[in-house]
Amino acid sequence: MDRNAPCPCGSGRKFKKCHGAAVSPEAATLPHAVLANVRRADAVRQRNKRISQDILDWADRRLGPEWMNTAYDAWGLAPDADLPEEEGDLFTTWGVYHFAAKAEEGPVAAQWLAAQQARHGARMDPDTVAFVQAHRASTLGIWRVVDPEPGVGLTVRNSLAPADDDREPYVYEAESSHGLTPEFAVLAYIMDVDDVHVFGGLHDVPLEAPELDEVLQALNTGDPLPDIRKQWLAACVRYFDRLDAEFASESPHDLN
Repeated sequence: MDRNAPCPCGSGRKFKKCHGAAVSPEAATLPHAVLANVRRADAVRQRNKRISQDILDWADRRLGPEWMNTAYDAWGLAPDADLPEEEGDLFTTWGVYHFAAKAEEGPVAAQWLAAQQARHGARMDPDTVAFVQAHRASTLGIWRVVDPEPGVGLTVRNSLAPADDDREPYVYEAESSHGLTPEFAVLAYIMDVDDVHVFGGLHDVPLEAPELDEVLQALNTGDPLPDIRKQWLAACVRYFDRLDAEFASESPHDLN
């Protein structure tokens, strides 16, 4: 990417003055070509936040609270229950870009994009169109960590993919790559934008065996995300219970 070009995040600033300048300490020593990808991925994540918020604001004005309540119901959230914080990013991606309350209308992102194209016509930003399309084409998976690079990213493989699908995308993710080892997997969408892979929506709690294996055994090919989410949520409870029990057994006993 030309460092004098507009930053992909949509700020209007030059790339070199925006996301081209900030990287993690681990990424700062990378070869120039890889460092450029790290910076591009960071700009993509910021653009994701901005466009997704624009869509949410539009939906709130045009569709009212009913569409979000419908999404909550389809997600499996009990009435009057709060969305778990660790599910927020994943739910937003699913609810905005993939969930359609009415099949003929499509997801909220598709409705927003059609409204923007009708409003702006030929002046519609092609990068925004491509970004929304990339989001809608993103791949949902339970991504096993193959080769982590803390502070930069990680190579992953989709446990939900057919057995003959051996693709292992490299996802640029400085923050979430810390602490992830090949024993873990994450529940996430991966999108391909500007020739880099990033998490388009990520559950904040990774899982390892035996809870991870239990989730995979309980799922069927083609299960929708709300069904996967229920299994993941239950496994997270078991996972934390196991960690608490292990911590208690390792703690010194009170001798008084």
